Amino acid sequence: SLLLVTTLWILLPISYIAMEEPRNINNPGPSLNPKSFKEIPYSPLASNSSDASKTRLSIIELLSLLWQTEPLFIGMFVSIFCKQLLVSGVMTTMAFSDDSVTPRNQYLLYVLASGAGDLLGRPYLGYLSYCGIEDNFTIRKPWFLSSLNAFILIIMVLVSWFRFGFLSHVYTVAVVPFLNAFLSGIVFVNTFQFAGEGLSVIERRFCRAFLTGALWAANLAVALTGLTVEYQLREHCTDIREDIACFTRSHTAWDPSLSCAV
Repeated sequence: SLLLVTTLWILLPISYIAMEEPRNINNPGPSLNPKSFKEIPYSPLASNSSDASKTRLSIIELLSLLWQTEPLFIGMFVSIFCKQLLVSGVMTTMAFSDDSVTPRNQYLLYVLASGAGDLLGRPYLGYLSYCGIEDNFTIRKPWFLSSLNAFILIIMVLVSWFRFGFLSHVYTVAVVPFLNAFLSGIVFVNTFQFAGEGLSVIERRFCRAFLTGALWAANLAVALTGLTVEYQLREHCTDIREDIACFTRSHTAWDPSLSCAV
């Protein structure tokens, strides 16, 4: 399902072309009634003359902007990829059969923790703006947090592979996807915050539009690699330990006669 959703990015350029197609707005057709609206006098807004006169970017300028935005693109790609792969391919193997929460419900707890991290991380500057201190907590180089996302992902892969004892409780493990999603949310907001900083309006617009590709690319990469990572971790777990749960799913088909809470 994630693979199907991520392929919808193909519709984005089609929609953009459809919306940007030039229309004859200076010569309205005869079907329009010129008396159907009332003209309101207005004064032009002050604007930057360079931005107003420049409506298109050359190929050289586009390539230059792509090169300048590449570090932010890679940083957000790594952050989103690590967050999604952790939840979709690693946390699915972090099951605990002796816990009060059944394995099939433990994954729901992990997803809830990840969503809570996104809820607090992405709008964190808005929360801090109520205190007037948001400028003190902006991060101009969010790729540093992306490296922390990658570090957390590697640690959790090792935990799932070797079954370290310090993470042996579902509520303790749930803190990890929460922290990872929180850091990813901070990377997200700061990446778009400083994309195209100091450039013209049209250049900033292009840089931020380019960064949206990191979201789709990361989700597509997770959709292609998540099943392989999950399969390898689950198979290794069942090979070395047959007395523990290795999968936060039911191994049998769903029976509607059973309660969903079982």
